[in-house]
Amino acid sequence: MSGKKITRRSFVSKSSGTFVAATGIFAPNILRAQPRVLSMSSWLPPTSIMVPFLFQTWADEVQRVTEGRVEVQLLDKPLGPPPAHFDLVKSGKADIGYALHGYSGDDAFVRAQIGQLSFLGDAYTASHSFSKVYRGFLGAEEEHEGVKLLGVYQHGPGMLMLRNKEVRAPEDFEGLRIRTSGGYISQLMSSVGAENVPMSPLQVKEALLNGTIDGVMFPYEGGDAFQITEQITSITEVPGGFYNASWFLAMSENVWESLPERDQVLIDDLSREICHVLAAKAFYIADDVGIKKFKALGTVVNEADEELLGYLRGKADLFDAAWVQRVSEMGYDGKEALRVMRDAV
Repeated sequence: MSGKKITRRSFVSKSSGTFVAATGIFAPNILRAQPRVLSMSSWLPPTSIMVPFLFQTWADEVQRVTEGRVEVQLLDKPLGPPPAHFDLVKSGKADIGYALHGYSGDDAFVRAQIGQLSFLGDAYTASHSFSKVYRGFLGAEEEHEGVKLLGVYQHGPGMLMLRNKEVRAPEDFEGLRIRTSGGYISQLMSSVGAENVPMSPLQVKEALLNGTIDGVMFPYEGGDAFQITEQITSITEVPGGFYNASWFLAMSENVWESLPERDQVLIDDLSREICHVLAAKAFYIADDVGIKKFKALGTVVNEADEELLGYLRGKADLFDAAWVQRVSEMGYDGKEALRVMRDAV
């Protein structure tokens, strides 16, 4: 990675130059009276790169593109635990919120699970292709009924991070207590004999220390953001990740409908243009930072050999086929969507 300092302004400018140039969102602040102030419930820790480089940047650009008519303020404390955020936004208790689709259970966002499957590649590739395929092929907006969908994106490839354990062969999964984020990865871990232990990512560090769990499925970014680098003794890697995780950024429908139409158009266009781009770059950078921190600590990294990789591919293929069938029954071409997604890797 370059040693050049990255600022939010340079980050969004490089990420979405066309939109920035077209809208002039970097024009000087315009004096304004009585802006509409919206609150965003944010649960990621301040140490996460996503807070300044995605959410705060997006909030700043909403203010700029609407010429100060709409402001978004990130709350100091979230209005609820991470899995509650879709319902918090849907009920109107939160104006804006974000979370992983997997937090809502296996049946809530079936089509979004295309962004959670195995071997999807790095954060930059996966986030771009997921936004394109989910919105273009699979009716993302319809699957977020009850909220205004602003952005969809992914974090980087998820790896198996363990404390005082190692996974080198298929049988090593048996009986492991693993914290997963729900959705596809929970199903995959069950299929290999591991026990899923649901909990907020904010609880993972303590759970590792007290032995409640043996490990966690996180991208390298998560290991750093949730401050578990010193608790992890080994990591098992597979190319493109055991899984990925799909995320949403959404606004309360009532709040959205109360905004002037011109601001709706500006915010919608901005969000579609930059959310997945900012997320892709931020997670890619954060994964690199996380990898370097684990290496500096001397953490054992086991790259899956052909036996283990073949075993996991066999399991993943079954889930791919089941997902295609389920989505096809909903009237969507799941096979073609998955082909486009995989071809991007």
